[in-house]
Amino acid sequence: MDIGTKIKMVRTDHNLTLDQLAEMCEVSKGFLSKIENNKVAPSVARLINIARAIKVNVSVLIDDDGTKDEEFIKKKDRNKYIISHTENGYDYVPFTPNIIPKQMHPFLFIAKKGEVIEHHLSHEGEEFIYILHGTLEFQIDDTIYIMEEGDSLYFQSLKKHGIMPISEKVVYIDVFSQDSNNIQ
Repeated sequence: MDIGTKIKMVRTDHNLTLDQLAEMCEVSKGFLSKIENNKVAPSVARLINIARAIKVNVSVLIDDDGTKDEEFIKKKDRNKYIISHTENGYDYVPFTPNIIPKQMHPFLFIAKKGEVIEHHLSHEGEEFIYILHGTLEFQIDDTIYIMEEGDSLYFQSLKKHGIMPISEKVVYIDVFSQDSNNIQ
């Protein structure tokens, strides 16, 4: 099931209108409708904020069936999990699409120069970034880090943060946590 469809299903299960959830997430009703109708893929930060608003673990919105407590995915099978055309212009792939709930959410991100829209988001939890390929400008509040292959960064993700590829293509691992005390 697509992310937007899952968001709509959980929203209606919680007896929330589109207007109510949009207000809780500080987005327009039209934008939330586009997400629910799978016309745009939300950024991970936006997903975290939506999950928090509807009091579910973000893995409920991203992942497939949640029936496993361990998962092995072959490289050749990873492409079927790609979430592309996000609101901010990058693609991402969840590493654990079948484990629900979880507190640690590992992703592979692919960002291309000229496609990423400048953005600064914040969400609950902590994040760890590790650059696999390319060069990335990563901003946290007023501090800018130029990250290259092999560089890593750990931070509190309530701070405003955003990315901008410097090289033509940047591939990196991003692991974020979600406080399970605020969810069902």
